[in-house]
Amino acid sequence: MLSALLILLFYWITGIDPNWSGGFADNFFAELWGWVKDCFQVLNYFTAFASYYNRVTWTIIIELKGSMMVFGWLFAIHGLRVQWRILLTLGLSVALVLFSSYAFYAAFFIGMMMSEIDLLHESGEIDKIWLPWNPLSNYLRTRRLARTIVLHTTLLVALLLASFPVLKWDLPPEVAVARCSSWPSSLFNMTPPQYWDKGATSGIRDFWYFWAAWLLAVSIKELRWAKELFESSFPQYLGRHSFSLYLTHLVVGSTFSRTILILCGFGYHGGPKAKWPFNRFPVGAWSGLFPAIWGPVGWQPGVVLDLALSLPLMFWVAEIGTKVFDRPSVRMSAWMWEKWKSMR
Repeated sequence: MLSALLILLFYWITGIDPNWSGGFADNFFAELWGWVKDCFQVLNYFTAFASYYNRVTWTIIIELKGSMMVFGWLFAIHGLRVQWRILLTLGLSVALVLFSSYAFYAAFFIGMMMSEIDLLHESGEIDKIWLPWNPLSNYLRTRRLARTIVLHTTLLVALLLASFPVLKWDLPPEVAVARCSSWPSSLFNMTPPQYWDKGATSGIRDFWYFWAAWLLAVSIKELRWAKELFESSFPQYLGRHSFSLYLTHLVVGSTFSRTILILCGFGYHGGPKAKWPFNRFPVGAWSGLFPAIWGPVGWQPGVVLDLALSLPLMFWVAEIGTKVFDRPSVRMSAWMWEKWKSMR
């Protein structure tokens, strides 16, 4: 909410065309009142979607709801034996994926189940518990070559599913699928019907991204080279600032990055409907050095330049955000938890 307020102030002070739909209110105080109402909307567990001032925060709402679901589930099953906790959590996750359209909530429960299994491995108690996949795990544990092949195959399948195309929202589903002719049509046919009803653009993606995330988590933590890669300094840096990057990247992208793209010839970022200051930038002023028509899509010189200039700025802004938002919120949460425990 504080980040949304700072974004609001940024756009009002600079006068830059905001990136949210609807634009500015009639005056600053009306905008401030709109921010207050937006905060209450975001805090409403049942109807919240995203902050009006930072649309990417829709995933924070998903995280809030998913975390509360996990809390309620743990409250319901905490008294059961470990074996039943794991099996029931697995069953709930699969049911959410196959019989509802909320695969992203199933990811919370799968993550919880994997964490509990990892703790059992750490304590050495996993061998005392019967699980359906124990025979396969024991078999692969004693056969290094087979284990390596299975894990690398799992990683490749996960990367394939993580690359599942997002269908164009403005086309009928059958036409959008035909546009993805290079993708295996069997995967579209295997998608449960409720995800098509939810929306071909996001629904199908959610279904397959769940399996991709699960398989990636399983394979990466077991493959030494992959685990070392994600434990290296740069991924750890991204992890430290991931929350702030998430909150601030859209502001940088919709101002600085957009300007670079306009100057490099991507005119749809600064056409006749653009507002100040984007209607003042000469479209293609840098296209002689960084033309928009060279190279494959996404690798044009102008796009590469835009990334090279924007990413350092995003990282710098994110580091500021980590100091301003992330660390104080962690300290405040720890303080509140200690106060809560003292009330026992």
